[in-house]
Amino acid sequence: MTSSSPLAARRFSFLRTLALAGVFAAGASLLHSQEPGASSEPVVMLPPMTVTDQGAPLKWRYLEMPGLEILSVCDDSTGIAFAQRLRRLDDVLRVILPPRFIVRTAVSETMILLDEKTGQARSREVLADMSKNGKTRVRFLPNLRLIDLDATGVFAIVQPNSSTSFTYAKDRIAFLLERRVPRLPGWFVEGLLGFYEQLELTDRNVDIRPAVWISGEESMALRNDSERPRTLLPLPEFFARQRTKVEKPTELDRVWRAQCALFVRWATVENKGSNKEALWKFVDRLEQEAPTEALFRECFGIGYSDMRDQLSDYLSTATEERTALAAPPTPRQRLRFRAATDLEVARIRGEWERMEIAYVRARTPMYVDKYIEQARRTLGKAYERGEKDPRLLASLGLTEVDSGNPGSARLFLEAAVQAKVVRPRAYYELARLRYEAIVTEIGPEKRLTERQTTEVMAPLLAARRQQPPLPQIYALMANTLARSEAPPTAEQLATLHDSARSFPWITELMLRTIVFHVAGGQPAAAANLVDLALPHTTDPETRAKLERARAGLAGIN
Repeated sequence: MTSSSPLAARRFSFLRTLALAGVFAAGASLLHSQEPGASSEPVVMLPPMTVTDQGAPLKWRYLEMPGLEILSVCDDSTGIAFAQRLRRLDDVLRVILPPRFIVRTAVSETMILLDEKTGQARSREVLADMSKNGKTRVRFLPNLRLIDLDATGVFAIVQPNSSTSFTYAKDRIAFLLERRVPRLPGWFVEGLLGFYEQLELTDRNVDIRPAVWISGEESMALRNDSERPRTLLPLPEFFARQRTKVEKPTELDRVWRAQCALFVRWATVENKGSNKEALWKFVDRLEQEAPTEALFRECFGIGYSDMRDQLSDYLSTATEERTALAAPPTPRQRLRFRAATDLEVARIRGEWERMEIAYVRARTPMYVDKYIEQARRTLGKAYERGEKDPRLLASLGLTEVDSGNPGSARLFLEAAVQAKVVRPRAYYELARLRYEAIVTEIGPEKRLTERQTTEVMAPLLAARRQQPPLPQIYALMANTLARSEAPPTAEQLATLHDSARSFPWITELMLRTIVFHVAGGQPAAAANLVDLALPHTTDPETRAKLERARAGLAGIN
């Protein structure tokens, strides 16, 4: 820290704790590296399996906030500071984005916090065992964020006196935006992420740094010469372009990304944010219709060419502009950790260990059995003590799903669903297991009876009432109804139609729902879905099918 002013000190303290509160990189990459001065043996970085039942038991502390559970062995003051900053992050996010554009979920995010001393001590035994008789040395990632279909978890080694910063909130914001249903336009997501990188969070404000256009050098050139030539995409091309996550973006990719951030910044900042409501209205309308100049003019009051000119003029200002947005005060609410119950410890630890299974299997499968064993041990001990909490049962079932043990998985998931667990994936996996068991029993040619169809559909229909919406639920629903002896009911078809509109990029769901509408004598509804599906279809064969369907439906209408 270079300044000793009180303001600088507060800002440094705030940003440091934000980093610790983190919002660590989603799916942080697995590293194969060597430590300085170490031997030439490769080092494999794995998700943390640092907590064992050996030695003195840890004194776990627990805090629950809306949408979040924290399990901690840190000092309470450190844990409370962590939680307060997380709450502040949510408040600040609402400054630049209405809540309706963020994914909703009924499954609380979980966080496990350890101080550095405890984390190191508890990892030694596990590391020694995992490295035994091998030529590879094992280390644990100190901070990691893992994402499941309907849940997220964070593990953090918290160092309250350290200025070390971790990858900050962009990955978390990406998760909140990308999982939202209906899907947000790619340019809007990219623009918000780019704009978010320009923000600095302080105790009272959201400070906005100068924008970066393409590169630091190009931005400097624009600041020095407002007449410098610049390339902006025509708005029809700008809105039509899809997001891609390529390692080496092209020049056009970089221009598009910079323009996305510029557009969102212009709407949010220019003229005191007078255009941000127009932006929200435009994005809302795009859930039901394609971007057109007429719609744009209705929302913003100007056409495409004028908008491009305004962005071009604003660019030079944005590359040197520093401004701020007032952040709302965080409601005063005293946060208190308490002693965690054995069930809370087992449930949160076990769920984290379960989520690690897929991560390890995808990167270093030779270690996956140890993670399966650890998750089963943590969850199983609580179950054997007589705990029947629905969330514990769901985690047990999902552990067996992720371990490839469908028989045991179904027993636990049946119990969890009967107990009305709030966990959309549990309902989906149970329906999938029921479907696969029925198909195995009757063979690939026979159709499902009404009873069998109901057996599969029941958990899927129950899952519809929980957040977040999972496209897998509706894809399985469509497959089940396609194999059923009876055609879909009017209510079932309406459900599929709504889901297809929400997930137009799920090709199989779209195609089956289109066929159902045609068979049910609803060509207009089928044609509507074809029009929605085409912009999301890149496979030439599928696109040809949709084009033929559109031509045929036009003849019917």
